[in-house]
Amino acid sequence: MNRTRRALFASLPLVLAVGVLELGFRATTEPVVPQDYLPPHPTRLWQLPMGTYSNDGAPTQVDERGLRVVQRSGAPSRALTLGDSSIFGHGLPDEQTLHAALARGLDERGLQVDVLCGGVPGYSTEQSLELLAELGEDLAPDLLVLGGLWSDYQQESFHDREFIASAKSPLASLRRFLVGHSAMAAWLEGRKAGGTSMPVSWVKAPSEDTDSRVPLDQYLENQQRLADWASEHGAAVVTLAPCHRMRIMGGQHPWEPWFTALEGNPGSIAHVDGCAVLRGQAPVGDQ
Repeated sequence: MNRTRRALFASLPLVLAVGVLELGFRATTEPVVPQDYLPPHPTRLWQLPMGTYSNDGAPTQVDERGLRVVQRSGAPSRALTLGDSSIFGHGLPDEQTLHAALARGLDERGLQVDVLCGGVPGYSTEQSLELLAELGEDLAPDLLVLGGLWSDYQQESFHDREFIASAKSPLASLRRFLVGHSAMAAWLEGRKAGGTSMPVSWVKAPSEDTDSRVPLDQYLENQQRLADWASEHGAAVVTLAPCHRMRIMGGQHPWEPWFTALEGNPGSIAHVDGCAVLRGQAPVGDQ
């Protein structure tokens, strides 16, 4: 028997064993899903699960693209909000979200606009750029509302730009092709994730240094790239500085350079500070 045949016969028991294990996992187990675990996405790192998403007590519908479902009215214009959970509407029913309030405000001013939600919990501007590249032309917004900041500033053991590049690498693509639909691999991956919130930790080992997920210079670059996308697709754009009770109270906070830089965007980009709006409404306490 030549070497090729010997190798084939020797590998046959291993292939059969793996096949039997895979069938067993498919029949008897469910993947271990840690708290805050979100399904991995090949370019955006993670996405919301399709169906009814448990949004901190506010059941929320998510479509097949991983976006919050917004009922369209067939309005002649569309707006798209981009950002993280504060833009998505963490813990909020549909009628209390930013995109719903924006649609009502525009309607009160005589503008019929369907405001779509492109905010996803945990998304940085790097992930928003990937979302636009993938879904932007289909969503076809006439207005982009750029509200990403908190996730960009967030201190982590990885940088989103490197993380996404690793996820899009040939090696990662090969892994998805080989075991992307394996119940056994999914179970093992869930075990490895443990109680952490990094759903695709196999893509890139965390670095030793802790830094902002998107360093300030990259954040500003991403804001310009998002604005450039809008310009290329005939859409208006506005940047939105999200508010926080500590910003209302005043004082120095570590994320202030991000807000200062955001306010310094070119004059051609409209800018709204959420805290300035709230101060005008004189909110009390957690309102």
